[in-house]
Amino acid sequence: MSKSIKLGHAQGERDMTTETVVTGSIASRLERLPLTSWHWRIIGICLVCWLAEAIDIGLTGATIPSLRSDFHLTGTEVGLLGTSTTITIVIFLFIAGPLIDHFGKRQVLLAALLIFGISTIATAFSPSFGVVIALRIVAGMGLGMLFTVPYQIIVEMVPANIRGLSVGAVNAVLNLGYFSNLLAASFIIPAMGWRPMYLLGAMGLIAFVIAWWFLPESPRWLEAKGRRDEAEAEMNAIEVTVERSYGKPLPPPKHDLRIATRIDRKAALSEMFSGVLLWRTVWLWIVVSCLWSTFYLFSIYLPTMLNSQGMALGSALLTAAVANAAPIPTHLIGAWLLEKIGRRFTVTTYAGISLIGVVVFASANTYSVALLGASLALGFMAAAFSFTKLVAAEQYPTRLRGSGTTFTEAVGRGIAGVLVPFFTGDLIVNRGVTAACALAVGLGIVGIVVYASFARETRGTTLEELEEATIAPDAGVVEVAQRE
Repeated sequence: MSKSIKLGHAQGERDMTTETVVTGSIASRLERLPLTSWHWRIIGICLVCWLAEAIDIGLTGATIPSLRSDFHLTGTEVGLLGTSTTITIVIFLFIAGPLIDHFGKRQVLLAALLIFGISTIATAFSPSFGVVIALRIVAGMGLGMLFTVPYQIIVEMVPANIRGLSVGAVNAVLNLGYFSNLLAASFIIPAMGWRPMYLLGAMGLIAFVIAWWFLPESPRWLEAKGRRDEAEAEMNAIEVTVERSYGKPLPPPKHDLRIATRIDRKAALSEMFSGVLLWRTVWLWIVVSCLWSTFYLFSIYLPTMLNSQGMALGSALLTAAVANAAPIPTHLIGAWLLEKIGRRFTVTTYAGISLIGVVVFASANTYSVALLGASLALGFMAAAFSFTKLVAAEQYPTRLRGSGTTFTEAVGRGIAGVLVPFFTGDLIVNRGVTAACALAVGLGIVGIVVYASFARETRGTTLEELEEATIAPDAGVVEVAQRE
C-alpha cells in the first residue's frame, strides 16, 4: 500500500514537468541486503576498471623522462605532455556527467573503457611526439567518461554502513596499478624504451569484457529516472542472487527510504547551483582544486623531480614505484577510519600529513629522506584524493549524482591536474623542485581549512537521508510516495 503527500510551493505555482516524485522500495531493499558474493562481484568489477584507469594514468609520469630524451622536449613541451591527457579528461568530465545521468552508468563505463583502451595501445606505435599527444588526448576522452563511474556504482550498490570501507579498500588495491606500472617501467624503459609500456592499455579492454558480462545497471538510478519496471527487474535479479549466496530468506527492509525523481525524467543541472546544493558545490570545488594539486605533482612529476635532483633514471623510476606503494596501507587504514571516526577527521588528517611529506621531500639531501618525504606526500594525499571523491558522490541526489561528481572532478582536474602541473613542469625545469613543492603546500593548506570548516559528516548515512536535505519545501511541488 502507498500514500502520497504533497509538499507544495507557497502559491502552488509550478510547471508539472518539474514536479518531483519521491519513492522508496528499491533503496530500502538494497540497504537491507546482507554482504555476499554479489557485493564483492560489483566491487571487483569496479576494482578492475580502476586498475585499468590507474595503469593508464600512471603511464604518463612513468614515460615522461624517456619521451623527453627521445624527442628533446623543452620545459613547455614537458608541461604539455604532463597535462595533455588531463586537459581532455576535464572537457569530457563535463560532457560525461549529463551522459551518465541520461544513459546510465553501465553504458558510459563500457564506452569509456573501449576508447582509452584502444587509443593507449595505439600510442605504442606513435611515429612522432605530435602523434603521442594526439593519442593521449583521445585516451583522455575515455578516462574523462570513466573516472567517477566506479565511485557512483559502489555508492549506490553497497549498504551505507560499508560504503566508505568499500571505497577505501578498493582504492588500496587500485594503487597497485600506479605501483606496478612504475615498477615495470624501472626495468622495461632502460632496456626497451617507452613504447612497450603503452601496450598495458590492453587492461582497459579486459575490463570492458568483464563489465559487459557481469555489471548490472544501478536499480537506484533506474528508479530515480522513473524507469520503475526496469528497476524492479534488476532488483529482483539481485535479490535472487544474494539470497542464493546468503543461504536463507532475506531480512525485511528496516526503513522506508526515499528517492527523488523528476516526472519529466530529466535532471536539471541548474539544481547544482541553487539552494543547498550551491554551497556544497562551491566548497567541494575549492577543496578538490587545492588538495589534489599535491597528488598530481607527485603522480606526474615524481620521476622527473628525482631525476632533476641528480638521481639516475632507472633509480628515479624505482624510487617512484616504491613511493606509489605507500597509498596501499594508507588507504586500508583510512577505509577503517572513514567508518569508525568519519570523513572529516580522515581527510583533514591525511592531507595534513601529506603536506608535511612535501616539505620533507623538498628539503631532502639524501636518498632515504627523499623517499620518506615522497612516500608521505603521495601515500596520504592519494588516499585523501580518493576519499574526497567518495564525499563528492555522497553530496548529490541520485538523479544528479553523475553530473555532480563529474563536474567536481572536472574542476579539480582542470585546476589541480592541468593548470597547476603546467606551471609546476616549468618550475621544476627552470626554478627547481623546491618552488614546485612550495606551491603545492600553499594550495593544500587552503584546501584543508575549507574542508574542515564546511564539510558535513556523512558517515553511516544513507543516500536517501542525505538527499532529503536537498528537497526544500519551496523547491516546487513534491509528491512523496511512502510504502507501508
